[in-house]
Formats: sequence, C-alpha cells, structure tokens
Amino acid sequence: MNQQSRESARRGPAGAAPQRDPCGVFTDEWVSALATSGHGFARSAALSEMLHPLAVRMLAIAREVPFQPRRAAEIGAALVAANFVDVDALGRSLTVIARHTARAWNGPESAGTSAIQEAVAAGYIKALRERTLADAQAIFRAQLSHQVRHDPLTGLANRALFLDRLTAAVDNPVSPGQRIGICLLDLDGFKPINDNLGPDVGDELLAAVAYRLETKLTGPTMTVARVGGDEFVLLVPDSGGREATVTLAREILARIEQPFPLRGHRVCITASIGIVDRPAAGARAADLVKDADRALDWARADGPGHWAVYDPVRDADDNARLALTASLRSALDAGQFTVVYQPIVSLPGGELCGLEALLRWNHPTLGELPPEAFITLAEESGVITPLGRWVMDRASRQAAEWQPISAGPAVFISVNLSPLQARDPGFVGDVARTLAEAGLPPELLQLELTESALVEADSRPLETLQKLSAMGVRIVADDFGSGYSNLAYLRRLPVDALKLSASFIREVWPDGPADEPIIAALTGLAHTLGLNVTVEGVETSEQASRLAALGCDTAQGWYFAPALSGDQVTALLREIPAPRFPQDLGTGQTG
Repeated sequence: MNQQSRESARRGPAGAAPQRDPCGVFTDEWVSALATSGHGFARSAALSEMLHPLAVRMLAIAREVPFQPRRAAEIGAALVAANFVDVDALGRSLTVIARHTARAWNGPESAGTSAIQEAVAAGYIKALRERTLADAQAIFRAQLSHQVRHDPLTGLANRALFLDRLTAAVDNPVSPGQRIGICLLDLDGFKPINDNLGPDVGDELLAAVAYRLETKLTGPTMTVARVGGDEFVLLVPDSGGREATVTLAREILARIEQPFPLRGHRVCITASIGIVDRPAAGARAADLVKDADRALDWARADGPGHWAVYDPVRDADDNARLALTASLRSALDAGQFTVVYQPIVSLPGGELCGLEALLRWNHPTLGELPPEAFITLAEESGVITPLGRWVMDRASRQAAEWQPISAGPAVFISVNLSPLQARDPGFVGDVARTLAEAGLPPELLQLELTESALVEADSRPLETLQKLSAMGVRIVADDFGSGYSNLAYLRRLPVDALKLSASFIREVWPDGPADEPIIAALTGLAHTLGLNVTVEGVETSEQASRLAALGCDTAQGWYFAPALSGDQVTALLREIPAPRFPQDLGTGQTG
C-alpha cells in the first residue's frame, strides 16, 4: 500500500473529515512517551504508522464482552519484547487508552449505553491495564535476568551463571563418584588480530569461537561460558574422569585451530587450556576456578596451542617460588646474602690464580640456598640489578684486601654477570665506581657471562662488554660446551677466556678416560684465538692430570678446594701466602 492509500484508509470514506484515533493511542502524548523511553525513534509519524494496527486491536479488546485479559497481555508483552516501549511508558500509554476509550463509547456507535455498561467498560479497562502491565513486567524481568546472566556478544553464559552452575554441581552431586571437569580456554594471540583487523572482526571471531564450542563439542549437561575478553570455560558436571576431560580439551584445540573465514579474511588462531578434573565430594568452587587458572598459566608457558592439567605438587613448588621471589628484596636489605669463594688454580702446578665469587642465601627457614635456587627469580623480579651490584662491591673489596698478603701472582676475582646486568645502561659506571672505591685494579676483575648470553648479545650488551674490556676488565665465556660450542662468534666479542662446562666434562669423560680429541680441539682453537681455558667441576686427580696434559690453563672443583668463606681465604693466605691446591688447603677447610 502506497502512502496515499494508507492515508485514505486512515481518513475513512472519500470526503469524510479526518477522524481522530478513537483510542488516542498514537496521539502526541503516546509518541512522546515512546520517544523518551530510550529507543530514540526519529520520526514519530513513522512510528504511528507502524503501531497503528496494534492500536486498533487494543481498542477492540477493550470493548470485548466478556473481557479477554490474555489477548490484551499479548499486545502489551509484544510491545515490551520488541523494545518498542519500556514498562513505565506502557503504563502511561494504558492510562491514555482508558481516558480515550470512555470518549469513544460516548460516540454514535455507543449511543444509549447505560451507566452500568459504562461501569463494566471501566472495569474491563482497569483489568486490561493491570493484567497487561503485570505480564509485561514479568517478560521484562525475564529478559533482564537473561541479560544479567549471559554474555551480550556471544549469547553464552557469563561468569556469574558459570559460577552458579559450578556451585550447584559441587553442592548437589548426582552420584557418589561424580567428578567435575573444567576446561579454561584462552585464545593465543587474540590482541594482534583485534588490533590489526579491527574490533569488529575481533568480535566476530569471539562469536564464531563461541558457536564452535557450544554447537560442536558440548553435551546437554555442559555449560559453555565467556568469562573474560578472550577467555572461555567449559564446565562438565559429570566428566567421567581426567582422561575424558583431557580428550575434550584436545577436541577443543582441534576445533579452534581450524581457520575462521571472517569478512574476507582467513583468520587462524590457537588456544591454551587449563584443565581441572576432580571428585565433586569435598571440592570447592573457588578452588576449582583458581586451580584451572593456574593450569592455564602453565599451558601458556609451554607455548601456543598447549593444554596442562592442574598438579598440586607443581602448584606447591610455584607457591614456594613466589614466596622466595617476594622475600628477595627484603632478604638483601636484611643482610641474608653472603659471598663464598672457590679457588681457581693453575695447571699443572695448582698455584692459586684467582677465586670465583659464589652467592649464597642464608634463608631463615630453608637454610643455605645455592644461586640456582634463586638467581632466575631475581632476574624475573628485577632484584638481580641491586643484588648483582652488592656482590660486585663485596667481592671487589675482599679481593683488594687479599692483594697485600698474597706472595704469589696477583689474585683476580671472578664474578658472574647476569645478561640483565649487561643490558643496564648504568652498569659500566657502576663497575668503574666499585673498582675505584675498593682500590682494585680493573685487570684483577673477571666477569663471567654464559656462552648462550654472549651468542645472543645484541647491540647494548655488546657495547657494555666492549667498554668493560677497554677498561681492562677480563671477560669470560662461562659454561662453554653446554650450548653452542661455536668459537666463530668469539671473534667479534671481547672475550679473554673460556670456562668449559662441568656437565660437558662429565658427559665426555664420565669415568676418567676422556674423549680427549674433543677437549684437545677446543683447547687448541681457544689458544689459537689467544684465549685461556678454565675447566670447572674437576673432582679427581686423574681428571686434573689429564686436563693439564691436554693444555688446559686453569681449573677449579672439589678436587682442589670447596668454596671458602672470605675469612677462610684470608687465614689461608696469611698462613701460606702462595698456596698450592689441593695439598696446601691448610686452615682453609676449617673455621
């Protein structure tokens, strides 16, 4: 019907005067109520055209005898459900209906209506309003409840509904042996996709993932929920056991890895999944969620596209690591760290050449901890910078004190250097100040950096090492043989010596007779490049003599001496100013 036809139908027979809507539903009062209800319709005339048939139905229902409240409620509910009007606006509109219906019944078609009929009509209008409003409110409450408990983008359950169902599964198990399974899923690399392709594509990807999870993997008792930006969770109230939940996780990963065609793009993505599966009896909903989140962290750490099952032993280890990490800085402030020194001796004579400074943590409850128990934690937490500065200062001052009482060659001090320290732009200045304040010549300081860190050194660490070398500080490639074992990179680095890994010595030479050509070749190449070779982890006299025969320059290990305290080294030097190891350990083993 075109515009003119609709206008003629509304006006009535040709030539007739325009007839007001007898109910008054679509007067300016009604339209204003709709317009202010938050839906923002721009053209009230278009709205009137759209809802005019409803007005006719409402008037007919109001005049029915007997009154049909269900039919009236259907109209009111339809208005609310279609978001044409909220409950308050509908109530105001029904007031308008009641007022204008009375006028309509006084028209020609209702002439002669008795007062009783008018009273009955008024009762019907009242019932219409009450019933329609009640049903509309019920529908509105149901819609509001759904919105509160579901994700608006994907339509999945949200975190609140997931937690409600998880709690119900824990509190009301259907069988004594019931197990609850949870798969907590996080999309790998979602942010770059969202940033590069736009948030619209990102939203479509989330909706597509939700569809695959809900329609292709879940059973009637499962719950799929979106619990974060790109995090989803599957709840299996009766999982059937750990293996069944792991199988489900594998199926999820396989589904997610299939490409998503979105707006002309072929979007590929993976996911990480944390898995929890345990008996419902005795479980707590909060613990299940926490443990699934911890397992998800482990899966992420393994790389994209992995899953991990919660393990209480691993969790306990992680908690212990967290506790150590949290106490590192306060331990440094409280003076819980000490430095011990392991002699480095010449081969074959065993004369003392230097000492390696080794850090120890005297933990108040765990006892003495070696560096491998906390150095990585110090690097991850950023404590390595002040801790390394403290070790450098303590070792340099101690080495300066030993110089006047040593009758042999000047004893150097060797300090391990973290790659993070080499990246610190202020590190070179810190070393220069430390040497100046301690009164230690730069050539008596040796810094050990692992072979892998040297190979991966970019411009900043390389520049740091070059500046230190120019100052006279010696640079050592530590743990050589445990990684690349490639001498070619040493040509571009200011390295003065190699320290062969103790693990390398054990693997190549487990019982005494070494695979000597390997060690001989490494030593010969190092000497060709002008580098000294130190071997650590020497435990027997046979190892020491064979390494000396192969041309190794210096060595350290339990065969020569264990790590000694600063006071022990001082006492040893006072008793034997030029000690040889192992026979001249003397008082160094006591005290």
